[in-house]
Amino acid sequence: MCTDIVGYSAISQEDEGNALYLLDLHRKLLRNIFPKFRGNEIKTIGDAFMVEFSSALDAVECSINIQRELDAYNAQAKQQKKIYLRIGMSKA
Repeated sequence: MCTDIVGYSAISQEDEGNALYLLDLHRKLLRNIFPKFRGNEIKTIGDAFMVEFSSALDAVECSINIQRELDAYNAQAKQQKKIYLRIGMSKA
């Protein structure tokens, strides 16, 4: 599974401090979720995560949980503090 913050480059150019805040929050939120679904963080690249799962079902359930957590966070966050995420999956 790979994740990517939507528009992160533009956010960085507009307000670097906010971009770093969002990146840190994003990492904290997701790193709390991965282990619940037996996800193994392979690496981060900028605003992206690469995570390995032994089961496709675990990967899908993890991604659904991530979206739910971000929806709950975004519901109470100010517009400039919201995090929108893309998630892609691939079977090796």
